[in-house]
Amino acid sequence: MSEELQSRLQQFIKARNPELRTAFTDYSLKGLTKSRFMRVLSIVGFPLLPGEPEELADMFMLENERFVNWRRFIIWLGDVEEEDTIPTKKKGATITVYPEPNIQNLRNLRLKEHFLPFDRHNHGRLPLATFTRVLGQMNVNMETDKAKELVGEAYIAETDEVDWRMFIANLPQETVDNLKDTNPIGPSDDELLRKIKDYVDQRGLIIKPIFDDFDAQNRGRITEDQFQRCLKMLFPLNSNQINQLCTIYLHEEEGLIRYLPFISEVDPLYKF
Repeated sequence: MSEELQSRLQQFIKARNPELRTAFTDYSLKGLTKSRFMRVLSIVGFPLLPGEPEELADMFMLENERFVNWRRFIIWLGDVEEEDTIPTKKKGATITVYPEPNIQNLRNLRLKEHFLPFDRHNHGRLPLATFTRVLGQMNVNMETDKAKELVGEAYIAETDEVDWRMFIANLPQETVDNLKDTNPIGPSDDELLRKIKDYVDQRGLIIKPIFDDFDAQNRGRITEDQFQRCLKMLFPLNSNQINQLCTIYLHEEEGLIRYLPFISEVDPLYKF
């Protein structure tokens, strides 16, 4: 693995300070498979070229060739504090013992996933109207004035914005659970695609050129990160819905998204 890649990822972490431990822990309660490891890399937004996510996964694959040692990956990125949390084996036993996950952080991460797609600059703030819209996608519908009362001190009157990270941090756990459970399953694949199709029809959107911009070789395939960026530009989707679409159209062997079938489903102008 090149030093250039390691340096590039370290600079990204220094600039963005993503919550790596929380992200990986949330996806590794039953072991972090190669595909889940690559999905976390995409969700965090690492600036990776095609093929590099798989190279990283192979580099940190455990001996059983089923799971990826994400803690070693974090240490490789320069996180010396993670040394103390490396899995150890009980003496005379073959069972690996991992530190207990912080359940509070896991719950908050799932709640954050609703807000992150709308916070494109990762400032931790959203306009009050946008914040209210996100709540609506979680089936928590209310007027903006009522939302302002709900967020309390997380409301920034000078800019009419909400510090959504403070909002989540200040929520009683009972409220977190209630918000998290308002839509625990989410739409089926067909329902989600129908929702997007209606959105395209109502607004007369022409979406194919957005995806084509990322497909320089005109192969009908783009990376998962590029697919997510297109979805965020075009549609009001939360991160769970975006991940759901990635799962539908990801070609496992190639590790790329075949976006033309998606366009065929949601845009009546194109049939492939």
